[in-house]
Amino acid sequence: MRGDRDRVPGLSTPRRRLADEAGIALVVAIGVMLVIGAIAAGVATLTVTAKSQTSADRSSVRALAAAESGLRIGTLYLNEATPITDGQCPGVAPNVATKAALVAGRCGPYTITLPTGGTTSFTITAGATTAIACAGSQVAAPTRPSLVIHQRCITATGLVNGATRRAQARVASVPFIFPVPGIFGVHNVKLGQGAGTTLPLAQCAVPSSLPNGTSLIMASVGTDGTLTTALGCWLGDPTDVINGNTSRLYLGVSSPPTNNGVANPSITGAQPGGIVKLNYDIKLPLLDPLFQTGMDGATDASLPAGNNNAAGIHAIPLTCTGPPYDSLTRTLTLPNNACSVTLDGSNDIDHPKIYDFCGVTLPNNGALSVTDPLLNPYVQIFVDSTARKLANGSPACTAGTSTVAMGNGSSILPNASISLGAQIFIYGTTDPDGTNGNFISWRNGANVKMLLVAPHSEIFFQNGGTITGGVAAYDVTANNSMVFLWDQTVDRSSLRALYYRSSYTECAKAPTIAGNPDSGC
Repeated sequence: MRGDRDRVPGLSTPRRRLADEAGIALVVAIGVMLVIGAIAAGVATLTVTAKSQTSADRSSVRALAAAESGLRIGTLYLNEATPITDGQCPGVAPNVATKAALVAGRCGPYTITLPTGGTTSFTITAGATTAIACAGSQVAAPTRPSLVIHQRCITATGLVNGATRRAQARVASVPFIFPVPGIFGVHNVKLGQGAGTTLPLAQCAVPSSLPNGTSLIMASVGTDGTLTTALGCWLGDPTDVINGNTSRLYLGVSSPPTNNGVANPSITGAQPGGIVKLNYDIKLPLLDPLFQTGMDGATDASLPAGNNNAAGIHAIPLTCTGPPYDSLTRTLTLPNNACSVTLDGSNDIDHPKIYDFCGVTLPNNGALSVTDPLLNPYVQIFVDSTARKLANGSPACTAGTSTVAMGNGSSILPNASISLGAQIFIYGTTDPDGTNGNFISWRNGANVKMLLVAPHSEIFFQNGGTITGGVAAYDVTANNSMVFLWDQTVDRSSLRALYYRSSYTECAKAPTIAGNPDSGC
């Protein structure tokens, strides 16, 4: 009977149940393997995708860097071709200075294979002194209509491993040094002391008849900081007329509304014309391009090929204790007032003789003069600095130099016959707070003609006198016995101004207007 029950359908025994489950392990194993395989396939797919995406991202980043290289090379081409007019195009390396005519209003395209891989291609628009369609806002106009700013637009495309990126930059050239016709101080201008004495117009028009008292004739004043004046006369340049004013006072947007509790500017005893509060700061062009041009227009002025130091310096008398000039440190030191030094000039107004010093020290009544101010009047003196860097990255001067020290009654190029005959550029240090040789007492009280630019230095005119030309510095201070006359010919002093980038934007990957490579930015 038991055996029959064992064979009854629907009934089971432990042995039979075990027999029925004999293949389950294989099924589970296969399932696990399938799941692991699917995961592995997914991981592999993700890895391949991530690798591909990473490679694409890397190529895209490199393409943008290639476009940036195009913007930089385009700016370099313009600068290596200076002076270049608005209707010209720069050449290409190695003959960059070659100037070609514009084609359809653009230069290029210039295509360059980069050493890091990929290519860059860029175009440069024609130059303009008015508004141009380009990235960013227009460059702020100069403070007077006689000066212009040249602008161009560079659009570059970078291509690396099929990835494309485009970028655009507005570049500007400011071919002048003096943003105002007269005296400019970036941080501060203080002219005169006390209440001042108002003089009649007839007397102001004849500088030789002026009594002691700071006066500005045919001149304007500008600053981005504080300005205090106590002037006996202030008559502006008649060629700088706006709204009927024949003199101007320019205040940049950074200038404070008050000066020691008094509304800025504080003008006492003067006869001012127009007072203009600008909606931008007034800028001094960088001096680096001037220091880097040299006599041949390409060599750095610190190098022997870029200056006349070796041949143009003459000590008088020859028995001067010295030598007054140290060629190793490029420092000029007059030991006593029995020794004077002359510098040879040039008769070419566009190519003055250049002297690059790392320091100038003059004793009481010491003089650094022009050898022949009538036949060869044009001289440029560069006072170099440890803050300025050469092409190899090293400082232009050694530590402990970069200063100007003047004793009482001493003078630099006092016998210059014209303002452009005494062009003095003081680089200064990068800290414009009067330390590290940035404070310069100008102790000459004679009547001089000069162009003086010191964007990182404070110039203190201690002994008054009459100055004809232009003055621009970080700070300008004059006591109550100086007369200043603006000479508009000093604007010719900077003809090789370099282009600099004023704005930047990234563009769409392709132009949005056919035939217009600047579109899509």
